This record gives sequence, C-alpha cells and structure tokens, in this order.
Amino acid sequence: MNKPIKIMFTDIWFKDPNNNRFINKFRQDFGFDVEIDSNNPDYILYSIGGDSYKKYTNAKKIFICWEPINIKNDIRLLTCDYSVTYYSDLEDNIKHFYFTPIIEKSGFAENFIESINKPLLINKQKFCCFIISNGSCNDRNNFFKKLCFYKKVDSFGGVMKNCDVIIPSRNEGWDREYLNVIGEYKFMITFENNLNNGVITEKIYNAFKANTVPIYWGNKEIYKIFNKGSFINVHDFSNFEGVIEYIKKVDNDDNLYNEILNSVKLNNDSNFFKEKTKNMWEKIFYPNSDIAK
Repeated sequence: MNKPIKIMFTDIWFKDPNNNRFINKFRQDFGFDVEIDSNNPDYILYSIGGDSYKKYTNAKKIFICWEPINIKNDIRLLTCDYSVTYYSDLEDNIKHFYFTPIIEKSGFAENFIESINKPLLINKQKFCCFIISNGSCNDRNNFFKKLCFYKKVDSFGGVMKNCDVIIPSRNEGWDREYLNVIGEYKFMITFENNLNNGVITEKIYNAFKANTVPIYWGNKEIYKIFNKGSFINVHDFSNFEGVIEYIKKVDNDDNLYNEILNSVKLNNDSNFFKEKTKNMWEKIFYPNSDIAK
C-alpha cells in the first residue's frame, strides 16, 4: 500500500486547493490517496502566477503550463523536477510530459467526443467568423484580410471588428451563447497565437463543438490529436492562396462541405484519455511503483 501523497498548489490559476480539476481527478477519477498539505508537501504543483513555489525547498516541483513561454530559458521549467506542458518538443515521459489541456479538460466529458463526431446538419447561411482579442499574430491577421477578398468574414472580437455581433461576458452564459453564434457559420478561422509544435488551445475545439469547420494554423502536429480531413489545415498548403482556393471549393460544394463537417474528429473514447492522463500522473507520483507503467 502506497502512503498518502501530500501535495500543494501555488502560483496557479485557481484558488481552492481542495476543489479544482486536478485534485478532483486525482481522487475521483484515478483513486489516488492524496491530501493537501500547505506546510510540508511532497509535491508542489505550480504555474506562471508567481514564485511562491520557491519556498517549498523540500518538495518535488511539478511545473504545469499551457501558456506561451520561452521554453528554453524559463527558470520555472529549468528548475522543476517534472513538467506537464503542451510543448511536445520537451516530451521524454520521464521528467517532461506532453498533454494538451483540450483533452485534459474535455476528453473526460462523456458527450464531448460523441458530440463533435456527430454534428447537427444545419443549413448555414453565413460564411465565416473570426473572433480574436490578441492582434499580435500577423499571419492570422493577414489571412483574415486575404479571405475577406473572397467573401466578408465577420469579425466580432476585439481585433478588426467589422460587425455588430455581441457575445455576452463569460459569467452570463458566455460559453453556450458563443457556441450558438459561431455555429451559424460554415467556417471559423482558428489560428493559434503562435507557431509551436504541440500547442493546441481551445480555438479548434470550440469550432468543432459549435458545429462548424475550423480553418486551422499553429501546431504542425495537430494530426496527432484530430483526424486529417475533419478540418481545413493551413499547413497542408504551400501558401495562403492555396488555402483560400480550397475554401472556395468547399464553400461551393455542399457534398464536400458536409463530408468534412461529418468526418470523425477523434477516434478514441473518453476512457482512452482518462487512462492516458492517469498513467502520466502515476509516473510522477509513483515513479518506483509497479503501477507506473
């Protein structure tokens, strides 16, 4: 019998160490014997919200980060005992573990995979939407402008807004209303903020869940998660002009559009992702145990 694992969270995006998606999965989904110990923990789980983790000198340090960082020079990454990030270039399954938050958050949901693999057949009258609050990605901005030469792309985020569509704030039913609005469009531009292997944020996931076809750019390893043919991958083309020509073709061919919309996005079920996540944490918490496969 393994002794209880004493853990603490610090410098992370949630406040309650006793009620968050990590501790709940450890206890409820994985059956780990864990307890919160703010004074003498065995493990500190921390992110980019500060440097309080440094005071826990005797604890093993687990750096959790799903934000853009300089992975070669970030001191939190360089000094940790383990890392869990979506930077696949780091992955060694000994100290550095790759895991995308899209699967960590959503792959456990009972109806997530079924819902994105079985979209609703809706006659869409609107062409394409663009919802961005960060204007720092020039490739994304330029693609939006180029696609607008074919047809107007409705932009209703903070960047290059050109229509009066309003989405309520997150504490006013934002998620469901957001999905309902973008679901009225045939396509959605889902470029990441940066070009990094392994990085997959909520953008493509939201498009799938909203029942529209993502136009994706960012992670060249995207097919390790989502299936080829279930979205338009900019990396499959030599330039933006080639992408736009293909979008025109899909836009004017209902059979082709519905084929993409109805393609299987994920082959695995939620149990696969649950076991994958559990195995990762077992390697961290029980490195010398037979249960760490």
